[in-house]
Amino acid sequence: MPDATPPIDPLVQHRELVLQILEKRRARKPMILTRRLGVPISARSPGLELMVEFDPGYENDFNWGGLQVDLAAVLRCQVDILTEPTLPPERREMMLRDARPL
Repeated sequence: MPDATPPIDPLVQHRELVLQILEKRRARKPMILTRRLGVPISARSPGLELMVEFDPGYENDFNWGGLQVDLAAVLRCQVDILTEPTLPPERREMMLRDARPL
């Protein structure tokens, strides 16, 4: 008989650690744009697209890439980090409308 227990949501399970990582990388206002549980870290499609605002002076490759790597390690899925100016123009309106706070 298959186990009927639903999988644990990694964002719920690791919420405090995720918030600590965001703070360490000086990223604020995290908004979930898309999420697909169970997407392996090696997949080309992200398991999580997260929009953040970086503190002034901290939107650099070091913090951006570090945030992506740190969150992927904790959540065990591919993570894409976006800021409002980097949203794809053809999806921007829909993404902002559907975005949910972390």
